[in-house]
Amino acid sequence: MAKLIGKSLIMAGVCLGALSAPLMAHAQGMKETEASRALVRLDELETQIRDLTNRVEILEAQNQALKGELEQRKATPDTAPTVANNVAQEVSQPPMDAPAAAQTNEATPAIQTNNQAASVIKQPAPNSVAPTTPAPATSAPIISPAASAAPKPAVFDANKVLQTAKTKIQAGEYQNAEAILTDFTDNHADDSNAPEAFWLLGETRYVQQAWAPAAQAYVAYLNKAPTGPKVPDVLVRIAGAFRELGDNGQRCKALNEYKRRAPNPSAILKARADAEMAKAPCP
Repeated sequence: MAKLIGKSLIMAGVCLGALSAPLMAHAQGMKETEASRALVRLDELETQIRDLTNRVEILEAQNQALKGELEQRKATPDTAPTVANNVAQEVSQPPMDAPAAAQTNEATPAIQTNNQAASVIKQPAPNSVAPTTPAPATSAPIISPAASAAPKPAVFDANKVLQTAKTKIQAGEYQNAEAILTDFTDNHADDSNAPEAFWLLGETRYVQQAWAPAAQAYVAYLNKAPTGPKVPDVLVRIAGAFRELGDNGQRCKALNEYKRRAPNPSAILKARADAEMAKAPCP
């Protein structure tokens, strides 16, 4: 039985060899076509592209590292002026082994007696240059470090402050606007723009339903600008604030004053005043 299996395997091997031989011969006899060459070239190009991509990534990383180093160097203060100053100080200082006479000459006045001058004239040094008298040093005013470093007080810009407050009001940030205007009216009540600041302050408080503080701001406007352009609007606002406070008498006084001050109001102001008058009767 074993001999039969061995013979079968031998025959199978012979058959496979006989079949593979023509295939190998056919493969060796095949000619390289244009398509095969293109595929090979495409593989080579893909390999080159991957290599170039890797190089580009490496260069980008090096570039970023160089940029970081450059920024760090820019941020580091340059020590060259300090070294130069130190060298200049060392040069300007007299040597330690200089003669005592040479050092004492610097401290003595530059005035010489007639005899000394004559001796200098009689015995001139060869190729010597006549010394020149140094110009008297003018004393510069001494400025203390504290005075020079003291910050200058900020100049108050009323128009800028008012514009900032208006921007806050338009954005609905009434508390921030109120804080800005309160600082204005408390510290700069004599400014020419103070009436407008009081008007805007009353508006921020009125919107927040702070009736009594709003009425105070409106009354301050009337005191600052009795004939100002916002007087009719202020009177209507005061009437509304007193109505909310339950003081109909003061409310009606404000409305009567409004009628006297604004015989020809704008359409918006007239509608606002009519709405206020309709909310409660006045005697």
